[in-house]
Amino acid sequence: MAGDLTVRVAGSIAAINRERWNACANPTAGAGPSRDSELAPVSGSRAACDGHGVAPASPRPALHASEQEEGYNPFISHEFLSSLEASGAVSARTGWAPAHLVVENAAGDVLGCVAAYLKSHSMGEYVFDHSWADAFMRAGGQYYPKLQVSVPFTPVTGRRLLVAPGPRTEAARAGLLGGLATLRQQTEASSIHATFLRKPEFEVFAA
Repeated sequence: MAGDLTVRVAGSIAAINRERWNACANPTAGAGPSRDSELAPVSGSRAACDGHGVAPASPRPALHASEQEEGYNPFISHEFLSSLEASGAVSARTGWAPAHLVVENAAGDVLGCVAAYLKSHSMGEYVFDHSWADAFMRAGGQYYPKLQVSVPFTPVTGRRLLVAPGPRTEAARAGLLGGLATLRQQTEASSIHATFLRKPEFEVFAA
C-alpha cells in the first residue's frame, strides 16, 4: 500500500464521518439500477478466506469502473448501519462486534471503508456455516471469533469494498484487503467471511 495511506479500525460506525462513508458507499447515488449480470450473486454469495496467513502479495484483479457502479444501496449507507448499532441490535453483546476498516490519506480524507464485524456465532447472516463450525471445533480448532464482512440481518447483494472513485481506488482497495488480513491476525479470528457480495468482488476476495 502507498506510504501515505493508513488503515484504521473503528469500533463503531459513529466514529466515521457520515458524509465520507457515504461518498464511498454510494458515490453514484443518482444512478439507475445496475445491469442484472453485475448484481447477480455468486453461488452462495460467499467468499471465505482461510485466515492462517497474511494477505497475498500477488496482484488482485482490478475492478472496471462499470463494476464499481450501481444504483443507490440504502443497506450500505452510514444511516442504515448506524441504526443497527444505535438500536443495540448490532454490538459485542449480541455477537456482532463492529470492527469497521477505514483507509485514509495523509490529509485524513477517507478513500475506502468496509463494514466488518467480529462474530461470536453464525446467526443473522443467512449463510449457514454451523456444520463448518462444528467440524472445525471437533478437529480442535476455534471457529469463533470469525471476521464477517456483510450487512447484518440483510441478505441483499451489494458492494462490500466501499472505495471512493478516483486515482487512488486500487491502492485503497488493496489497503482494505490487507487491513482485513491484519485484523484477522491481531484478533485471532479463524477466518474472513464476505457474504452477499457482487460477482467482481467475489473474484477479488477469491484471488
